[in-house]
Amino acid sequence: MSDPILRVDALGVRSPGGALLRDVSFQLEAGHRLGLIGESGSGKSLTALAIMGLLPEGLTAHGGIRLGGVQVVGSRERDMVGLRGRVASVVFQEPLTALDPLMRLGRQLAEPIQRYRSLPRAELRAAVTDALLEVGLDDADRIARSYPHEVSGGQRQRVAIAMALATRPRLLIADEPTTALDVTVQAGILDLLDRVIAERGMSLLFISHDLAVVSRVADRVVLLRHGEVVDRGSLSDLIARPQHPYTRELVAGARELDSAIDHPRRLP
Repeated sequence: MSDPILRVDALGVRSPGGALLRDVSFQLEAGHRLGLIGESGSGKSLTALAIMGLLPEGLTAHGGIRLGGVQVVGSRERDMVGLRGRVASVVFQEPLTALDPLMRLGRQLAEPIQRYRSLPRAELRAAVTDALLEVGLDDADRIARSYPHEVSGGQRQRVAIAMALATRPRLLIADEPTTALDVTVQAGILDLLDRVIAERGMSLLFISHDLAVVSRVADRVVLLRHGEVVDRGSLSDLIARPQHPYTRELVAGARELDSAIDHPRRLP
């Protein structure tokens, strides 16, 4: 069996005030999908930042994180630059944090494409159009000419996803990518992620506080609470036979889970 694309071993993160993550361990195999679930403050987004070597100043990580076979904890920044984009990319909750408000969207999307593929101008323009079409933005020319404030929140998030996918990463980390969107737009983004991940055969780490949302895109789940893993397993098993009190709480409060139990999504 090949090495997992991501392996997290006894990860801890500390601030000057104390421990924020303790003994977090899980792994994600190539082509598989994992949901990382927890309430606000559980440490799930902090885990994503640690994986990408992007912890805020003042926080320190210990333990092990192997991303694409490379040890992240203790790595130099120049080593991490080679991993970000080529091995893993991130989509955050609020696309405006990933987008420059003063730059047209087409130019912003062109930058990661050019950085990793170095295309002539005409081919670069075509690649931008193709990237926008892939994420369901059929009016690609208008979107490319627009500034972030000139498109809807759902369209901005699709552009952010296109930017994350533009470098052809092996792993996509989606950190609450639908939380800021209304229900209808949220469903479209989840369908988009499900389709693109399957078509490309990528791995997905999907981070959310909502078990019903995770059930749309993930096969297995890891539950975090107060910086520690409290439960883990296949989605269908945890839904059908929740053991930990927190798992039972999530299942009781979730919506749209019947279809996840009766018709579990198969691995690509």
